Order: sequence, then structure tokens, then C-alpha cells
Amino acid sequence: MIGAAWLISMIPMRHSTLILQLFALAVTIVSAAALIGYVFGVREFRLPIFSTMALHTAVLLVLCGLGMLLVRPGEGLMSSATSRYIGGRSLRRLLPFIAVTPVLTSWLSMQGVLAGYYSEAFGFALSSLSSILVLGFVSWLGADALNCEEERFRSTIDASPVATIMIDQDGIIRIANRLVHSVFRYPDHGLVGLSVEQLLSDQFRQGHKGYRREYMRNPTQRIMGEGRELFALRQDGTEFRVEIALNPVQTADGRYVMAAVVDITDRVAAEQRILRLNRMHKVLSGINTSLFAPRLAIRSSRGRHASQWRTESCLPH
Repeated sequence: MIGAAWLISMIPMRHSTLILQLFALAVTIVSAAALIGYVFGVREFRLPIFSTMALHTAVLLVLCGLGMLLVRPGEGLMSSATSRYIGGRSLRRLLPFIAVTPVLTSWLSMQGVLAGYYSEAFGFALSSLSSILVLGFVSWLGADALNCEEERFRSTIDASPVATIMIDQDGIIRIANRLVHSVFRYPDHGLVGLSVEQLLSDQFRQGHKGYRREYMRNPTQRIMGEGRELFALRQDGTEFRVEIALNPVQTADGRYVMAAVVDITDRVAAEQRILRLNRMHKVLSGINTSLFAPRLAIRSSRGRHASQWRTESCLPH
């Protein structure tokens, strides 16, 4: 089996790494079963695969199987275990506990049966209970690690100085930070679960679904509706000008879109005031020119005549 696995891994095929790891996992499971059997005092297994296996052979096969699994750690089955993210870190931290605890509790249960403290059936019950407790504890630790990671992520989103929402492929809001609730005047957690179209004014709502589906087919980092005026809708029904930046995010659960929403009402009002002031300046400049240009021309003409008279008076007769 080991030789077949190595031969398959050398063939340039799509799933060669996965096949290698499946063979390695099978070798590890079979040899580990024999190794654990020695812990419980079993010498003859009487299985269709094999009837017996030497202790040193079982140890070497376990090590060989583990080594084969780690040949390409970033691919196939091992990519999750070697990941630098929370799932991989949690699995590596819990793996010794998962491997040792069931064997230890089952061995202790067997010792109790051999010592006559309880019946063999009750020993099996204790072994089953210990497995349930181990699985429950491992699940609890995994859930706690994932909850901490999600809380850290949500805290980062909440601390963002920009109103931000995360939307799934169906246009449903999955994450919304505190600032976006304030901008749209929704209560805390009131945006999660709503369709993103509910945040758009009526004139954009109908056509937005088609634009969203088209964007999901070819997601890119860009400004939404660039070159157009976009209006968003608050919970109280008031509309306001916005700019929206889109950023696709690929996760294990699928594709999401992070949307950063900026209320540009004050900026647009300031730009309009500047335009009005510029227009007023041009008008006043025109009025100033029309009023004072003749006077300046007269003064200039008088100055030239006076200068000419003084020049002539200074000449010898």
C-alpha cells in the first residue's frame, strides 16, 4: 500500500496528493489499531487484513504513515491541519489530547473490569461515556476558539472609522458595524438579515438586483456606480447622498462583498457652496469692472496729459 501510494504520487495527475494522503491515512489507522491493541494486551487480532503484527512493525508503520501525510502539508487533507488560521491552530493544539485521552480512559476502564470493581458491560459504558466527554470537550474548545476569532473580527469591523457591511451572494447583510447602524439610523443588530436593497432609494432598488448578480459573477474592487449620483435610504425614510466602495472577500463559506458606505451629504453641500461663491465672485468681478473701468480710463488719460504738459514745459524755447 505504501509503495502504491508513492507510485501514484509521482504520476502527474490532478488528485495525486489526495490519493497519497488517503493511502497514508489507511496505513496509519491500521498500524495504530495494532499498536493500541498492544496497549490492551492483544497479541492476535484475527482480522481479514492481518492476524498479527510485531510491535516494532506497528510503530514503524505509524511513523511512516505520518511522514507520508506530511510530505505535502499544504495540499489535500493536510491543508486544514497545517493552516495558520484558527481552525488549523486549534486542531494542532487539540490533536495530542484527542489521540491520548480515549486510549487512556479505555485502558483505565479495562483495568477496573480486570480488578473486579465492576462488570464488563459497565466498563464498556464508562468507555463510551469517556469518549462522549472527550468529543464534547474538544467541540467546546473548538467552538470557543472560533467564537474568540469571530469576536476579534467583529470588534475590528466595529472599530472601523467607515460604515461597513458584509453581504453574501444573495444580497443579505451578514455583518454590519456600529457606524453603519448610526448612519442608516437602525437599532443595534437591526441591519443583519436584511436585504441590501432595503438600504437603497426606490429609483435604484429595482435595477440593483441585476447589477448585484452581474457583479457577483465578476467581482472586483471598485466604486459602486462610479460617475453617478447614489442615494441611500435611512430607516425613517429620508434619503442621502453616498459613495460606496466594494471589495470582494473569498471565504470557506463562499464569496462575500465588503461595502464601505460614506455619507457625502456635507461634502456635496460644501462643494455647492463653493460653486455659489465662485459664481458670485465672477458676477461681482464683472460689476466691479463695468463700474470702475471708465473711471480708471479717465484717470489714466488725465495722467498721460499731465505728464505730457510737464514734459513740454521743461523744454527750452
